[in-house]
Amino acid sequence: MTRPSVQSEAHGCVQTPVTRRTLLVAGGLGFCGLHLPTSLAAKQTDPARSPGRARSTILIWLSGGSSHIDMWDLKPKAPAEVRGEFKPVPTSAPGVFLSEHLPLTAKQAHHLAIVRSLGHYRRGTGDHHAGYYYNLTGQAPDDSLGVEHDPLYVYGSADKPLEFSVPAFELQGDVSAERLATRRALLKTLDVAHRHFDEVAKVATFSRQQEKAFSLLGSSKAKDAFDLSQEKPSLREKYGNTINGMSMLLARRLAEVGVPFISVFWKGDAKAAKMRKCKSGGGWDTHGNNFECLQKWLLPQFDRAYSALIEDLNDRGLLDQTLVLVNSEMGRKPKIGDPRSGGTQGAGRDHWTHCMSAVLAGGGIRGGQTYGTSDAHAGYPADLPVSPEDIAKTVYRAMGISDLTVERQGQKVPLMTEGKAIEALFS
Repeated sequence: MTRPSVQSEAHGCVQTPVTRRTLLVAGGLGFCGLHLPTSLAAKQTDPARSPGRARSTILIWLSGGSSHIDMWDLKPKAPAEVRGEFKPVPTSAPGVFLSEHLPLTAKQAHHLAIVRSLGHYRRGTGDHHAGYYYNLTGQAPDDSLGVEHDPLYVYGSADKPLEFSVPAFELQGDVSAERLATRRALLKTLDVAHRHFDEVAKVATFSRQQEKAFSLLGSSKAKDAFDLSQEKPSLREKYGNTINGMSMLLARRLAEVGVPFISVFWKGDAKAAKMRKCKSGGGWDTHGNNFECLQKWLLPQFDRAYSALIEDLNDRGLLDQTLVLVNSEMGRKPKIGDPRSGGTQGAGRDHWTHCMSAVLAGGGIRGGQTYGTSDAHAGYPADLPVSPEDIAKTVYRAMGISDLTVERQGQKVPLMTEGKAIEALFS
């Protein structure tokens, strides 16, 4: 199928329309590798794309398995060994309560839709790697689309939160722009000969990757999108001058220029780990010391950055066209005390895949609501159960993507046969 492009008069950008394939890029290399230097037009004309509001999706991934019962789905009437130390507080959305340690997020709750009945019904293993794959794709971890759909990776440093490294933008060693152009010409000559005796799909894929890399390396505008020094110090302070805060600010900048899918993977706080405040490597895998780690380290940093992102997108008129999804590979066990970290004395929560929460905002999602409920201990869904397949389909639905097929050996193969979008979340 031929998919048309749209020219943006304001920014001079040729846009490849958002499709199922481009969404999977999760970072923008395959989607706009050749056109990242330019902005992306908001209007889509792809016939495979049904009407949707989200031009971009920002996924905030709380690596390790965040505690739904201590953040989004508190149970104040449960026994002490379940409810823990935190109390729920009212928010800007009537009837919606969040943890007392998310005060800034509570002020943005009128933008949020909290799914409280998400669980691994078919493929839950309790393992981080399987949980990553299942919740990130909505599929069993046994399939891959290959290198063409790999993301553009961005690396950050906790010590230098304003500095992000994009390997695809870096010329190695003594390679100048002129030498790069010469190498490109040479590669084209070699590729002509190469294609005469090797026409397999891998060659074509590699050629496309070469073109994307050359375009990125030669683009000053592409690099500008990653330059956070262009933002006002007061705004950077609002997000919090940490690697995670600056990552969320960078996500807003990328969404602003039209990158279709941006993933922010939470980086654990090494200082907290060294001080033994967080027995989780400073991340969300809180097997031990769950409450102190959340209260003093994780929740304040997340609360500040996440609330700033939602408010910033809204103030710029971008929230309606940007879906923001907060998710993790699993939740935490309702009963406090993991034998591997001192039992009840260790005050941790073990892995738990039977029930967790996901939070969505923007992109046509109706804010100020919760969807589904968990039981009295937040251990299992009580009604309206949701699986990772449904979350994935909801993201596709928000972005107006209806063609969920992939071409393999000249034939279309369904990419997702299970799950359905949660229509009740939309306006």
